[in-house]
Amino acid sequence: DAAAPFSHVHTDDRRILDQWSKTSEPHVSELRFVHNDNLVWTLAQSVLLGTGETLVTITDISATKRYEIEKLEYLSKVEAEQRKRAQDAEYHRKSQELFVDTICHEIRNPLNGIFNNADLLKANAEERLKIAKNKSHDESVVHHTQEEIRNIHGDLEAVEAILICARHQQLITEDVLHQTNIQIG
Repeated sequence: DAAAPFSHVHTDDRRILDQWSKTSEPHVSELRFVHNDNLVWTLAQSVLLGTGETLVTITDISATKRYEIEKLEYLSKVEAEQRKRAQDAEYHRKSQELFVDTICHEIRNPLNGIFNNADLLKANAEERLKIAKNKSHDESVVHHTQEEIRNIHGDLEAVEAILICARHQQLITEDVLHQTNIQIG
């Protein structure tokens, strides 16, 4: 029986055979056959001969189809891994940005305290210096006043050193924030 091999065609592919029977045109189709519970992929071709008979050739393409399926599965897996890596990279980038931003703000708060207290110390020392210079005209306390003036100058130098260091730290903090914003933007 010529139709016997086609009885094993996968149920989803039987509509292809139905289309073949409706025309005398040559056909080329991929058909799946079920044989001993195994799926066999084939390339089936049919041609109507001049004698009225139909010539059908069937070529097993199972290995090629398995390779294509494996390739698609592999590509799908690779794409999923790439998406995961991109998500992980984005998460780490945002975490790093948050960390840098938090650290910079945590550094700024103490710097503001340092600036404010250094300014108060400086203003206080300058006021003491004015008072000491006014006392320096009194002959009875000249020696004591000159020592006090030297001490006040030392205090002012220390306050100025604190301010220089704090300004330097502030510049570093601002540079880090600026670089982070450039990388984000």
